Amino acid sequence: MGKFENKTVVVTGASSGIGKAIAEAFGAEGANVAVNYRANKDGADAVVANIEAAGGKAIAVEANIIDPESVQAMTDKIVEAFGTIDVLVNSAGAFDNFTPIEELSVEEWDWIMDVDVKGIFLCCKYMVPVMLKNENGGNVINIASGAGLRAGGGSVAYTAAKHAVVGFTAALSDLYSNEGKGIRANAICPGLIETRMVSGLLGDEATAESFRHGPAGRWGQPCEIANAALYLASDESSFIHGISLPVDGGWLIRH
Repeated sequence: MGKFENKTVVVTGASSGIGKAIAEAFGAEGANVAVNYRANKDGADAVVANIEAAGGKAIAVEANIIDPESVQAMTDKIVEAFGTIDVLVNSAGAFDNFTPIEELSVEEWDWIMDVDVKGIFLCCKYMVPVMLKNENGGNVINIASGAGLRAGGGSVAYTAAKHAVVGFTAALSDLYSNEGKGIRANAICPGLIETRMVSGLLGDEATAESFRHGPAGRWGQPCEIANAALYLASDESSFIHGISLPVDGGWLIRH
């Protein structure tokens, strides 16, 4: 029996990368998984198929997380399918490609803030009330970034957005944590993880070499973020509230 048997887990941005790894990891532990996607239906369907092939239950749910009506409809569909929501993993994100501030358009700034901050707010706004009806509350895990704990290498909009996620997570935890029926909220701050989102950086040998100078001496893998999410959603971490956990191969301690 998996650790999350009969629990319902929602993962946003789950059609690829870190979100995909997280969704499949929860599925392997027995959870009912709602695989959210915005445009990549084929990717989401593949994640659902992988979970079902491993004996789990999953549905793909299309939603634009920056649209309140879309998030409300997604929430309703998940509750209709599985009865409740126990864990929300906000994994969807956008990046600004290190655009200097003098070249950063208002539209690009707004897009980063919408996806990385407003999307998390909306998912929590509509799904936390569902969790509060549960006998044992629920868990929110926000995927932030190492850029939420330090300067993000010139990535102004992304750094600002991920700092906002860190603050939002702490405030959410403070507001809803209480013994027995509370909502635990924590964030994960990945370092550079080998996904499509950072494929451009992976192609830059000089940048790749700089990241190999961290204590771990390598890139992180999506499964390592998934493992952190499993821990933070489990009873083993029941005394952990409101933290932002670096999973970065030690990069933060050297920079």
